[in-house]
Amino acid sequence: MKMYKALLLAGVSLALTSTAFGQSADAKYCKALADKAAGVTRGGGTTPPTEIPVAVSKCDTGDAGAIATLEKYLTENKQTLPTR
Repeated sequence: MKMYKALLLAGVSLALTSTAFGQSADAKYCKALADKAAGVTRGGGTTPPTEIPVAVSKCDTGDAGAIATLEKYLTENKQTLPTR
């Protein structure tokens, strides 16, 4: 029974570590996309669609749910996406 608990604890610890690492990588990628989108906006002199500032704000708070929005915006503006 002790062995079972030890293995269960190890498995849970590994799962939590993997999840945290994945979120961190997504957050870094989201930040890179947000930085690039800000450059497109400044360089083009045009106001971006309303969803772009919202997506940038989400990235700033660690919400990687904005990745698809930023990727689409950058692709439409013929920008190379940062490496993931």
